[in-house]
Amino acid sequence: MAPDAKILLITPPCVDDSIQERKAEHYKGDRKGKIAHSNAMAGIYARACVETAGKLGLPVLDLHSYFNNMTDWERKNVLADGLHLSMRGNNFMYQQLRQKIDAEFPNISHKLDRWQIPSYETWIEADPWLPDNSEA
Repeated sequence: MAPDAKILLITPPCVDDSIQERKAEHYKGDRKGKIAHSNAMAGIYARACVETAGKLGLPVLDLHSYFNNMTDWERKNVLADGLHLSMRGNNFMYQQLRQKIDAEFPNISHKLDRWQIPSYETWIEADPWLPDNSEA
């Protein structure tokens, strides 16, 4: 166990139900017309996450509320396919995540300012497919 671990719960973002409904029409067999993901179900999960954080005294980043408070137009632009975040959505999520980490974990937030993993170039061997000039 890690008793000193810093834990932050994060809710799922929003789901675009209209896109999920259109996708469901293209499913085959028993799945046809059945929506696999909905904003309402994501909301139930998000509320459970927020409640759990409250009971355990943990910080929570409520992305579901954040994205659902956007206008419809803004919300459609943060999802790439109605479920997964687009580049714009990921940027919004990062901004929210960074603000939450800065507020909740100020002693470690500075570690996000730099890479902690060495560049792959440190570990890569010479490319065996490049011609060796020593044989020329």
